[in-house]
Amino acid sequence: MAIPVFLLCFAGLVAGLVWLAVCALRKRPKKRAGVLSVVCFVVGFAALLAIPVPDKNQPAETAQEETTVPAAPSAEKTPQEQLEEICRASLSSGDELVRVEVNEDMSKENAGQGKLIVLPYFKSQSGFRSAELMKAGKMIQAIYASGLPVSEVTTFTQDMSGQTIMKCTMDAKRAAALDWASVNYKNFDKDLSKFWAVQSLRK
Repeated sequence: MAIPVFLLCFAGLVAGLVWLAVCALRKRPKKRAGVLSVVCFVVGFAALLAIPVPDKNQPAETAQEETTVPAAPSAEKTPQEQLEEICRASLSSGDELVRVEVNEDMSKENAGQGKLIVLPYFKSQSGFRSAELMKAGKMIQAIYASGLPVSEVTTFTQDMSGQTIMKCTMDAKRAAALDWASVNYKNFDKDLSKFWAVQSLRK
């Protein structure tokens, strides 16, 4: 409504000026016309100041509520990557993790349940029976302690030339029943589900 009032006052100002000119030509008193002109000008100028000016820095109002977009979840490591880290961390200095094979357990007992069979291959510098059994045992324990759905682990110990010298297999039931704190790794082969070794490491 401020703009029409301003235009009306401006029109009054023009009319006052015209009246002032007419009075001057007719030699009539012009004090009244001058006062009217000043009043119209002041009112019009005040109306101009009253016109609201939008703030460019103020964001426009929207009827929609702001919605919070959830951050994308960080990519989690796959079971394969987790198992590789676990196996690598369990090895002694100088030993080498060759690879870790992870297969789905398709046996009648575990088929379709997402259970995993884990096959770590690593090279060992030891060559002593008790030391090799301890390395295999520590790795098997770490894998089952991870909480991953593992149903069976078979470690493949290799010499530095890549020749397999020992295989140790333990299923999840044996791992759960075993008191790991009291394991005697010299006789760890007795706790395994399956055990194989080259002749020099059998006894």
